[in-house]
Amino acid sequence: MAIKIPEWKETVAIAGVILSLLFVAYEIRQNTQVARAQARHELAALNQQWLTPLSQDSTISSIFFKVWADMDAELTESEMSRATAMMTLNLRRLENVYFQYSEGLVDEAALRSYGGQLSTLYKSPRFKKYWMADNWRI
Repeated sequence: MAIKIPEWKETVAIAGVILSLLFVAYEIRQNTQVARAQARHELAALNQQWLTPLSQDSTISSIFFKVWADMDAELTESEMSRATAMMTLNLRRLENVYFQYSEGLVDEAALRSYGGQLSTLYKSPRFKKYWMADNWRI
C-alpha cells in the first residue's frame, strides 16, 4: 500500500518536530555546561581574591590568624576590625559557594573544597562570639 501525500507530509512534520526538540535539548545541555563552568571559574576567582592577601601580605595574615586562632592574644581595635572584615568576606565567599551548589551549578565536591581551609578557626570561642553577634549578616 502506497503512502498518500498528506500522510507523508504529516510524517515529515512529526519528524521535524522531534528533531527540533532534540536540538533544543542539546542546546539546553550545552548552556547548562557553560553555566556550570562559568560558576566554577567565578568561584575560583573569588577564592584567589580571598587567599592572595593572606598568602602575600604578612601583616594581613598575621592579624587574621592572631584574631581567629590565638585566643590569648591582646588585640587592638584596628586588628579586630580588619580581621572581622576579612572573616565577613570569607563567609560571603562561602555563602556564594553554597548558593551555587544549591542551584546545581557546582557539585558537592566543590562545596566541600571551599569550606575546609579555615575549619578549625570556626570552632574558636572568638568566632562563635562573632557568629552569635549576627553583625556580619547584612
